[in-house]
Amino acid sequence: MDAPDAARAPSSRARELLALLGLLCFAPGCATVWQGLTPQGPPAETESARRLRAGPWKVAREDLRLVDASRTTPAHHDLPAAPERRVRARS
Repeated sequence: MDAPDAARAPSSRARELLALLGLLCFAPGCATVWQGLTPQGPPAETESARRLRAGPWKVAREDLRLVDASRTTPAHHDLPAAPERRVRARS
């Protein structure tokens, strides 16, 4: 006589089908959550969307190295003194 638990245990084919069903339900749910996490812009014809559109001016970046030869730079911690002041800037 078979044990009562053996009659209730799913077969390997049934386990495979349950796993496949679980995967088919899990993947769309993940895709839905992922889509909800991506940034969404404002509605197309709102003031916010108008302000975010590309404007007529181009964007540029410039690295500057400015030197003031009229002022010295005193030593500071591990940095030695210098006969001028140098400043690097990015605009």
